[in-house]
Amino acid sequence: MTSSQEGDIVIERCRAAQWPAIVPLLRQLWPDRDVEAEPVRRTFEAALQSDCGQYWIARKGQAVVGFASLSLKHSLWAGGKLAQVNELVVDRHQRGQGIGTQLMRRLEETARDLGAAGIELDSAFHRESAHAFYERRGFVRRAYWFTKDLP
Repeated sequence: MTSSQEGDIVIERCRAAQWPAIVPLLRQLWPDRDVEAEPVRRTFEAALQSDCGQYWIARKGQAVVGFASLSLKHSLWAGGKLAQVNELVVDRHQRGQGIGTQLMRRLEETARDLGAAGIELDSAFHRESAHAFYERRGFVRRAYWFTKDLP
């Protein structure tokens, strides 16, 4: 399935031409990062061509009001494929309308269709409202997520 509609919101697979509409959403998600940097755009375009993950948008009319991405990995812990939600953001002026729920539903359906045994994500400590959103959808806090940049 490449698109679905619930009310006036359409959830559809992302296209490269939608990058300019996604940038403002990524700025809301990562206010301290340069989301217009060339490596970010190149990664976006490469992922669209890859079979390792999928990008989805939520559209209200012609306006892109949400963005989500999903990737898969093989996990011994999960005993199979595990889906990873890499990004999930809804425009701050459109929140509370069920758009995030629709995007998450699409990510879960996609993960199931791709044979994932489970779905996981990480969320910054300060995003307490996001944590509550995920917990209401059945996600469980089970670990800390550690990262390290490699030179």
